[in-house]
Amino acid sequence: MALTKDSANRGNFMSDWLTQALLTYGPLLLGLSTFACCLIVPIPASWLMLAAGALASTGAMSLPVLLVVAYVGAVLGDQLGYFTGVAIHDRVQAIAGRHRRSAQLFQNAQDLTASRGGLGVFLSRWLLSPLGPYVNIISGAAEMTWARFTLWASLGKLVWVGLYCGVGFVFAQNLPRVARMLGGLTWALTGVAILTAIIAIYWQRRRKRKA
Repeated sequence: MALTKDSANRGNFMSDWLTQALLTYGPLLLGLSTFACCLIVPIPASWLMLAAGALASTGAMSLPVLLVVAYVGAVLGDQLGYFTGVAIHDRVQAIAGRHRRSAQLFQNAQDLTASRGGLGVFLSRWLLSPLGPYVNIISGAAEMTWARFTLWASLGKLVWVGLYCGVGFVFAQNLPRVARMLGGLTWALTGVAILTAIIAIYWQRRRKRKA
């Protein structure tokens, strides 16, 4: 009971703090947060979008402005992450090429992004958002085409921004509880996705050894 009460208090504090920050710095803070979180910077961008949506429901902010600013920031952050991966591609390839197994893994990553990478990029924008910043860099380093990455990343960011700002707008009265539910679900799905990928890689290697 005490733990539940403490969690609720922390959630309320976080919600109040983010709300005050948004009122002080405006939509610019939201855009900067969605930009930075795409670069592995530990910023609670999802929380900020929920809080921004809740403020929009009271008329304190414009929902269309918040959506546009959050989306532009997120897309620009994805682009910087992707081109960071492109810039370090040669270095990653050189390191991987020193060992046969590493070289094969790098080639597998290139093949994966070429054949199924678009869906992975899309899901990592919103459903598996903790993986998003890493997928940006890997996509660039593994030579996924810029057009393909941009298409899937932009579509995924539409879902992410629309989902969190929309949920904040609709469920403004229960914001801390909804935020905890969304956060728990996201991390649970991310864990399942990572475990599934590890199992798939294991079975693939096992089959190759037997062949």
